[in-house]
Amino acid sequence: MRIHLAALGCRLNEAELQGWARQLKMAGHLVVADARDADVCVINSCAVTAGASSKSRQLARRLHRLNPQAQLAMSGCDASLHPQQAAQLPGVRWVLPNSQKDQLITRLLHDLQPDC
Repeated sequence: MRIHLAALGCRLNEAELQGWARQLKMAGHLVVADARDADVCVINSCAVTAGASSKSRQLARRLHRLNPQAQLAMSGCDASLHPQQAAQLPGVRWVLPNSQKDQLITRLLHDLQPDC
């Protein structure tokens, strides 16, 4: 599976992306720099200001426009504070609040396993 990772906001969000990238690579998946090449796009969102929340949702819409076939996962502060808005964005399949960030990779890989 090809996965694109994007973060807005704090250094913690960037550090989490690096950890997720390591986990994905260890599981045999490819982390891609361009969302157009991805099967899944993960957004680690920010909500420190109303503008940051807006940018998080704009990023989700932009990634969906670039690659409408990709499924989106929203995590981070904006996903925690506005889960219903995040879930209604086009292409969003998963919304994981901060309390569930540690389960993100497990959920993605479990949900995307081909049925036997």
